[in-house]
Amino acid sequence: MTNPQIPHGIKRSGEGSVIALNHALDGGSAERVNGGVFGSTLGAALRTLRFDGRAVPEAARALALTLSQQGQWIDAMATTLRTDGGLHADAVSPTGGLLLRENLEHVYAEVLPETVAPNNALRLFPIDRSVGAGARTHKVSRKYHTGDAKVYRGGMDIPRVGVQQATSEFPIRHYVSSFAINVFEALSAGYANMPLAAELLRACRDVLDEFLNLMSWFGSTVDGLFGVLTYPWMPLTISAVAFDGTVPANELDEISSIADEPFLANEGVIEPDAMITSPRMLRRLARTRFPNSDESVLQRFLADHPSITKIDTARELQGTGPGGTDGVIVHRKGRRGIQNVVSQGFTLLPAQAQGFEQITYAYMSHGGIVLRDPFSTLLAWVDVIV
Repeated sequence: MTNPQIPHGIKRSGEGSVIALNHALDGGSAERVNGGVFGSTLGAALRTLRFDGRAVPEAARALALTLSQQGQWIDAMATTLRTDGGLHADAVSPTGGLLLRENLEHVYAEVLPETVAPNNALRLFPIDRSVGAGARTHKVSRKYHTGDAKVYRGGMDIPRVGVQQATSEFPIRHYVSSFAINVFEALSAGYANMPLAAELLRACRDVLDEFLNLMSWFGSTVDGLFGVLTYPWMPLTISAVAFDGTVPANELDEISSIADEPFLANEGVIEPDAMITSPRMLRRLARTRFPNSDESVLQRFLADHPSITKIDTARELQGTGPGGTDGVIVHRKGRRGIQNVVSQGFTLLPAQAQGFEQITYAYMSHGGIVLRDPFSTLLAWVDVIV
């Protein structure tokens, strides 16, 4: 059933709507009441119609009451809008001030890089790059003279000399890593003004350098690579003296014996010119002083061994020996000393696309440590108490 239209003169707020409608329904003459115009003819027509089983006058009065109540709600809403900061479409009540917390924060433009420990094998030992890229092994050869001599007393029993050669072969291993950037990460990094590709490249290189440093010190028996601390032909000793600062004379004698051992073992042919200790070992030598003297064990040692002009430190020697002992290395720098064979440095391959990702692979090639004159070197493990 079609609903009868409400006369256009009815207002949506105020009690005037109810008065005007009731007046029209009661058959009042045409007159303006609060802006509403109703004729007696319209009132009569409305009284003869029915709406939802009720006489139209009753339905109209109910509708007028509803409109009046809605008008009161609209008036209240208008008051709320005037006092509540304006119209908003969410449930948040904007009771705070204009400034947000992030408006008052200062963010430094500089992003601090991670601080990492140095890769001491790459710093302390020369890099041998004479092995070409692609080689699978590298070989060290040594020749030996044999023979004898004696006083000639006639006859043909005269000794003869000979020359022999021995070789040692070492493998080349490849260390690999990679990084990937997908399209959406690249877009987000660009929006944030963050050099994502450069940071990933730097991280990849740092990881490979750290791995190279680790293998240079400790090697890998599985891969057949020798490190400085695992080189099988390097002379090794374990000290029985505890470096705890209680008896400076004993500590001086012990560190001097360690420094002199290679020179005495090779009968004075090669004298070491460098020493490497753990950081806490060097501090113990520098802090331990002789009674009634300002001279430390370190100062006395350097005075007694002028060929060793400097003592370097390496964190890789601290607590890595048997029972948590520290390492002390005495060696001679140069081609016949400790060499770190790197046949291929850090190398990037072209990026490869896989779906939404760009993957970049990197590698380096390493042949481990080579020591051509083992008896010019000594590794000693000492107990350091700080």
